[in-house]
Amino acid sequence: MNNNFIETKLFFLDKEIEPFYFGNTYYYKIKIRKGRMNFVLKLIEEFKTYPTLFFSLEMAEETLKKMNLIDKTNQNLFIIDTPNLNIDNLCLLAEKYINKNKTKIIFIDYLKLLTVTDENISEIEKEELLLNKLKEFAKKNNIIIF
Repeated sequence: MNNNFIETKLFFLDKEIEPFYFGNTYYYKIKIRKGRMNFVLKLIEEFKTYPTLFFSLEMAEETLKKMNLIDKTNQNLFIIDTPNLNIDNLCLLAEKYINKNKTKIIFIDYLKLLTVTDENISEIEKEELLLNKLKEFAKKNNIIIF
């Protein structure tokens, strides 16, 4: 296997994109109630052989477990469900997991729930700021962020 990318076995993704490359950020806008969580959980399941960090900003870890939405036997999955998490704190937490657990993939559900230091910016500027920080972080740490 090439260490620079991950091949997806998800047919609907294989038709749309090339393999996922480490050092990249992939951003998907899926409307609420249109399968966003199912999409994230399906990808997590596909990549369960990789140490994965899941920032569940909308749903608590216990809720995910009670609803049987996550595979409780997945030893490579680490979940952080801290509400109102600042992007800088997310990067600090993620770096700890990267160093300690050799995390290679990070999922963030739901990007708009992240906070930024400058609260006086528009939603579009906030989204752009978040994505730029995540892109830099992915490149710096040679990981994949969804």
